[in-house]
Amino acid sequence: MNQGEKIHNLQRAGVVYVLLAHPWFKTFSISVFMTVFFAGYFYLLRHPAFPVHSIPATALDDAIAFQPAALPIYLSLWAYVSLPPALMTTNNAIVAYGFRIAALCLAGFTVFYFWPNAITPSVIDWNNHP
Repeated sequence: MNQGEKIHNLQRAGVVYVLLAHPWFKTFSISVFMTVFFAGYFYLLRHPAFPVHSIPATALDDAIAFQPAALPIYLSLWAYVSLPPALMTTNNAIVAYGFRIAALCLAGFTVFYFWPNAITPSVIDWNNHP
């Protein structure tokens, strides 16, 4: 086995080690965080504190048509949102990351609380996209 193969095997083992470090804590904390986030998000959507402002479509919005084939890219969100804590090796790092992300979420919620908004209804004919 040459030096390059040895380094490659060590790197691969390192990624596996990192991903498998604290699996129950990672799974629980990511799940709880996302549940709390979406509870707040859907609450704000259903109970706006102020009148909802309609955001008009831009020229770019009109230029880019709905593409069903792009849905897997959008859904990959669930993989890359969970990736940072999955790659952390200590519970303290995961908790610190959670507090930083919570601060970011609270900032977004605060803006949406005081300025609830919605996009104009789409003109997509959903019958063409079963």
